Amino acid sequence: MRTFVILALILYGVRMGNLCSCIQEDLNENDWPVLLAQEFKDHLDECMDDEKSSLVQSRFLVRPFSACAMDAMEAEEEVQLEVLCADLGGTSLKLDIYTVASETGHTEKVTKQTVKYDIPKTKEEIADRTIYEFMSEKIIEFINDYQKAQRTGGAPMRGALTFSYPLEKCGDGFKVTKFTKQFNWVKAVTDNSPEMPLDELNKLTNRYVRFSTIANDTTALGIWACQTHEDAIGGFVLGTGMNCSYLDNIRKSENMNGKKVKAIYNTECGGFKFSQVKSIMNDADIKINESNPLEVDSYMLEKMVGGLYFEQYINIQFMEELTRVAGDDHANSVRDAGFWLKNGKLQPNDLIEQIADVFDYIGLGYHFQKKMYRFITDAISKAKDRKYKICAGLLAGVIYKSMESNPRKSTNYIFGLTGSGCKTEEFNSNVTRYITEILKALCKSSTTEVSVEFKFSEEASLQGAASSYVYKIYN
Repeated sequence: MRTFVILALILYGVRMGNLCSCIQEDLNENDWPVLLAQEFKDHLDECMDDEKSSLVQSRFLVRPFSACAMDAMEAEEEVQLEVLCADLGGTSLKLDIYTVASETGHTEKVTKQTVKYDIPKTKEEIADRTIYEFMSEKIIEFINDYQKAQRTGGAPMRGALTFSYPLEKCGDGFKVTKFTKQFNWVKAVTDNSPEMPLDELNKLTNRYVRFSTIANDTTALGIWACQTHEDAIGGFVLGTGMNCSYLDNIRKSENMNGKKVKAIYNTECGGFKFSQVKSIMNDADIKINESNPLEVDSYMLEKMVGGLYFEQYINIQFMEELTRVAGDDHANSVRDAGFWLKNGKLQPNDLIEQIADVFDYIGLGYHFQKKMYRFITDAISKAKDRKYKICAGLLAGVIYKSMESNPRKSTNYIFGLTGSGCKTEEFNSNVTRYITEILKALCKSSTTEVSVEFKFSEEASLQGAASSYVYKIYN
């Protein structure tokens, strides 16, 4: 998928890359995405200057596209390594096998199809298991099936893991700093010691596969983008939750072996504390925010855009309106019967059918159905528009940061994308349009034309995981 957006920006002063900042002090309701971009950019500035910040502690070093191309030309005996890649997302565990070039990180898929397992959500399905016990069960099953088909066996495979939760450096490895997205699994660590995903998983899979590298899934997406596109500045995930990674020139690091290296930062943008977040919330948002005592006032932006919460948001709106037009008794009977508007069925025909089922159940006629349909479509439209503005504000902040910190000749900026929430042309066109408006507001005059390009891939995180296996020597 490819979208070019012409953005008007001006560079000022004698230093290349400095952008003028022209945000009005008095905000109206259309100004908050501009303020979001400015605040997020300032947040990145502050965190990247603090070596102890979570942003810096989650940093992952990679070889940039141009350097990898040069390595490929110079490599005499490059080795192809076979790596099992596991991608733990918010709703599924994906498994694949790739070969990865030892010098360049270039990947080739070995398995014909990505194997995907749905992650249990209810307490009954989870029982008393840790997430690592679930993962190991599926990984061992996958390896046995693969080796049986290939008629191979023997030594444990190499493994690379991506993890859809915040990670930080801890000694020689990475620890989980927080479980988000309504995580209900039993914790692997019960005392105050850090939870190290690679250690926990390797205890269970060591005979079959040994995982030696881990990255946040958004970091892996950034690795893929960096490997695949010379003008990449980060990756953006919108699925169960939301996150963004940012690619920056490295200032100083050990273990680079004299080679050109860049840094990918996991921004955890879904948890960014936007100063005006309460002003863009409504009653449904407040209910979602307060529904889990462990997650109150955390990841507020993610709760307004992530698929896990979007479905809840629409159903809260639906039940409130149903109570208003049909009364408490009818609304309670619908709730007790388990009616629920599904995320994947919010297109007009599917929505009409779901609403008709509800009103047939409670015995109210077509007139009420039409009113409810208009109400819900309007609620969906407004929620989507807000979602696009939030995404655009964050991505515009990353562009703003990149232009200031990494001045360059190219005026093309590429984001790798993955996730069910950002694969449509509707997302593409709306988000890029809002990015344009935001950056124009940040800088009133215009002399420089900049293009923004989105590159979508379903398997980007898995490919990034494969490449991360080579880059573990830098991290």
